[in-house]
Amino acid sequence: MKIKTLPPLLLVSFVIATVAASFQCRKHKDEPSKELPPITQEGKNTFGCKINGEVWVPYYSCNGMSANPCGEIAADVHQINPNTPQLVSLNIAIEQKIEDNSITGFSIHTETNQGISSIGNKIDSLTVYFVKPVAQLYYNYNYYSKAEKFEITKLDTAQKIISGIFELTLYKSPSDSVKITDGRFDLKFQVCKCSN
Repeated sequence: MKIKTLPPLLLVSFVIATVAASFQCRKHKDEPSKELPPITQEGKNTFGCKINGEVWVPYYSCNGMSANPCGEIAADVHQINPNTPQLVSLNIAIEQKIEDNSITGFSIHTETNQGISSIGNKIDSLTVYFVKPVAQLYYNYNYYSKAEKFEITKLDTAQKIISGIFELTLYKSPSDSVKITDGRFDLKFQVCKCSN
């Protein structure tokens, strides 16, 4: 009798294990990564940093009726003037949607009528915002900030790649700030993606 009931028990155990594994995979797939992407310069469409010591990478699910197809990363890099083909304007909107439907995110763009024409530290040419989900608090790089960096390490207008590293402190007020460290991005021009 035990020999006849053993295979169905094994089958039930296998089905339970498979369903559990499937749920685990789906759960992990629907969450932001806990690791920073590597520093690359190949147009891999990655972005990440540490915020007050915690890893932050963008995540915005492609699923759902109101899903934004550009919710994870939207980057627009274009020429300001056709007569100066290496001068580009940079706009990056990066979001991370979390469980309670609030959103954290970065907005990075060049100052009005300015652009980036070479590699190097471009912090003085950029406006950088970070939005915290609690009451949608906005932090930005401003006159409280010390000399820090937002360094463009690759700007290739032929292959349409812009890459860089950054470390800076963003402020809401002199006593309320977020420390950004280990920042890196590697983007193709005109990115629009959400998380699978």
